[in-house]
Formats: sequence, C-alpha cells, structure tokens
Amino acid sequence: MTKRLLALLVGGALAACSGSDNSQSTDPINSIVAGQLTIALSKTSYSASELNPSSGGVRATLGNTSDQAFYSMIGDAFNGAIEQNPLYVANGSDASLERQQGSDWVAVNGVQMIEGVKVISILPGKSYDLIVQSSAATPGNYRIVIAYRNTASASATGRAVSATFEVR
Repeated sequence: MTKRLLALLVGGALAACSGSDNSQSTDPINSIVAGQLTIALSKTSYSASELNPSSGGVRATLGNTSDQAFYSMIGDAFNGAIEQNPLYVANGSDASLERQQGSDWVAVNGVQMIEGVKVISILPGKSYDLIVQSSAATPGNYRIVIAYRNTASASATGRAVSATFEVR
C-alpha cells in the first residue's frame, strides 16, 4: 500500500510539473515528446499578399531538436530525395495553414503541388525552410500545423504547431 501511495504521489508531481503551455512548438493532445519539432516564424504579422503563391509565400523554419529522425508528408514528390529542403505546406500533405474561428481552428485551402507530396525525413539537430502559400487567406489569426511520425510508413502520431500569427 505504501509503495502504491508513493507511486501515485510521484506520478501526480510529475504530471503537475509537465503542465506548462508550450503551444508554440507542440500540440499537447497528440504529442510524441514536447519540443522535438518546432516551427519558428520570422514575424508575428503578415499581409494576405505575402501568403499568395505569386509572391513566393511565407517562409518559416521547421527544426528537429530531438535525437531521432521523424517523417512527414511535406516533401516535393518530384524530388526523389528522402531529405529535402525546402519543405511545403500544401494540399494533401501532413501540413496545413489553419485560421482561428472562435475557439476552433479550421484548415485554409493551400496550394496544390503539381507532382504531389511525399514522405520525407526530418533529421535530428537540423532545420529546414518551410514554405506556406495560400490565396484563400483573409485577415485573422493563423497557425501552421505539421503532423509527423516515428517511421516513414507509420501513421502520424504527433503534431508540431507554430505560434499564432496575424494576417492583415
């Protein structure tokens, strides 16, 4: 009984210590381990024209701060390499641009890659350029979300979430 009580106390203390809000780097609902993939934005506010494909889109940085590779369907299918740079937020990929609507987040239509998208590796200790484009962006609050997995053939098990940014 004493060992069980001690285990419950230790478990409760650990749960209390891990309750910090780190929504900038990881979605706690589907997290593998907090802070392993990060999405860094260069600004906190963009114009809708900056997101437009004709302007080249917005660039962010996807980083892997863990000691293991992750995989995500955010590569250019025309490129045969398993590791690629830049990476894309595109229709049909594991990445999306989301707009806040009340307390919900709704995916915004992005761009369609001509050759499609493919699963690529996100190597430990590395960072990658992430290109986000949408001609459907209207003023409001947005975020970038990327689903990822432990192996190339597995289903997505985690999500990296950027900080919220404004589109004006």
